Amino acid sequence: MVHADETGWRTNGRNGFLWALTTYRHTVYDQFDSSMQKCIAHLLRELKQTIEKHPALKDHAFFVTCKR
Repeated sequence: MVHADETGWRTNGRNGFLWALTTYRHTVYDQFDSSMQKCIAHLLRELKQTIEKHPALKDHAFFVTCKR
């Protein structure tokens, strides 16, 4: 089993994020070349909110693939 956690903070007015992936034996800190990282729960919530605002997109291939 792997647990993931995202922690955010601001340094000199800029957002920073740290991801940690842990098992009972190991912890890995990930580095991504991205302005922001999001966990799957946050991405799925944004998909749901977008579909609520734009119901016609519900059956679009992009949304179907992401939800799957």
